[in-house]
Amino acid sequence: MGIGLCFGRSDLKEGGPPKEVGEIPYSTPYERTQDLAAEMFDRFEQFWGTAECRSIQVKVLGRTMDAADPDVKKMMESGEYFDMLSKVCCNVSASAARIAAEIILLEIEREKNWYRFDQRCDFDYKPTEK
Repeated sequence: MGIGLCFGRSDLKEGGPPKEVGEIPYSTPYERTQDLAAEMFDRFEQFWGTAECRSIQVKVLGRTMDAADPDVKKMMESGEYFDMLSKVCCNVSASAARIAAEIILLEIEREKNWYRFDQRCDFDYKPTEK
């Protein structure tokens, strides 16, 4: 969501397919956002080994937390379920937020410094006289 807010549509009220045109190498902010979101997904999946919630639960809790399971129902009644999942889910969500923030900051830095790679310095430049 953060990547989309930073680099997506220029008008959030606009519905339907994107109409705006962007800078090269992207033809639209939509394409840029899709590429950055795909990068985030890949990095999240690389970090956790998966993007599937149930698989992450097994990885960090040793089991899935299916609400239909009688043992899990008991944990829900005692509050242990919500305590455990909120702490685990917060860490998983925090890792996703951190990855998104890193991508956003890197992209902002690339925008700020684009000219360093596309232009040659003119060491003999002299301003015109008025």
